[in-house]
Amino acid sequence: MMRLAFVLLLGFLSNACQTVESISVSQIPAEKARETEIQAESSSPIIFFIPFGSGYIDTAREDLLSQCASPSKIEGTLSKHSSTNYLFGLFMSQKVAMKAYCVAAQDPSVKMKAKSRGKSSDEMDESGGDEKPEGKRKKSKSKSKKAKKGE
Repeated sequence: MMRLAFVLLLGFLSNACQTVESISVSQIPAEKARETEIQAESSSPIIFFIPFGSGYIDTAREDLLSQCASPSKIEGTLSKHSSTNYLFGLFMSQKVAMKAYCVAAQDPSVKMKAKSRGKSSDEMDESGGDEKPEGKRKKSKSKSKKAKKGE
């Protein structure tokens, strides 16, 4: 009888409930632009409804930033904040998990050319994108008008 009471008490006290507080996603880069997937997570305890700071979020962020080399940038960030409740709120744990992609940084001059022409930098070719492909060039209307006036 004592064992049964112990097992029931242990089962009663060991149950937990997890709640997802928030999920955030930024724009995911194209597959060809993704270098590596990086991830970081951190947690903080809450005892008797008293949280012990929110520095765990900054810790996870710094860990994520440290995994991506300097000329690269981080895109496609998925962050998830969750709480796990143990012992009816007497003990809780908050956790933040982040996943992202490390993307190679583009040459700023290519971006400037793309913006000045009204194109996205993805539409530009790798050599700088100054010229359109031969089949897609438009003929100049001014030359055809001059030709008609001269006839």
